[in-house]
Amino acid sequence: MNIYRPYISSYKFHELDVDAHFVTEICELIDKISGFSLFSLVLKTRFPISSREVYFFDNYHESWRTLYMEKRYWMIDPVLHFRPVPPSFSRVWNLNFFSESNGQELWYMIQKHGFRSGITFGLLALSGTYGIFSVSGKDGPIDNDTMYKCSGEILKIYIRIIRYLTSHTTYLQTFYIDETSFSNRELEVLRYTADGMISSEIASTICVTKSTVDFHLMNIVKKLGCRNKFQAIAKAALLGYIE
Repeated sequence: MNIYRPYISSYKFHELDVDAHFVTEICELIDKISGFSLFSLVLKTRFPISSREVYFFDNYHESWRTLYMEKRYWMIDPVLHFRPVPPSFSRVWNLNFFSESNGQELWYMIQKHGFRSGITFGLLALSGTYGIFSVSGKDGPIDNDTMYKCSGEILKIYIRIIRYLTSHTTYLQTFYIDETSFSNRELEVLRYTADGMISSEIASTICVTKSTVDFHLMNIVKKLGCRNKFQAIAKAALLGYIE
């Protein structure tokens, strides 16, 4: 028996209240260019790391959404946990894809609910979020050639959705928008701290007093909305301030 079970972070799901006319428009566009009848957009926030906020909208049946949550399928859903490996940014739905997250049961279940085939794309979205866009519902298996032929047009739809969300201030308030700015000295202190240096060592390295370093660290923690410097380092790394 394998006692080393993978840890799966819990998620908090929030459905975006998207205008019904826009959803219909997206459905028609997807069907026209690819023949797929179902779609979903998932936006995963970067923070908090231990309990991710997930925002979504789709045209799935309510019965499937209810079953998905009741059975906790999010724990084994490869779509929700999808991270593309460059140069590829998409995956065709098949048994192999779902088996990677021990989701064989989910694969067979979605067949019964009309998700007979599908493609998932993983892309950056709004600031601080990661987007997972999926189309599904077409009869018969999808091969890689078919996926590549319609990928460009599907990505245009994805961009259209992101622009729609960014044009509505209610959605912008929902997500974490990084508008943090640091001075050159603060960035310097941040990077040395990430390298494991304590305040006195940083002070000696950049020729300032220890109290000055502590002052900069206090400002960094405050600007990032963190509780301590350790959380600040992790958050700064995720936002790209430490490279």
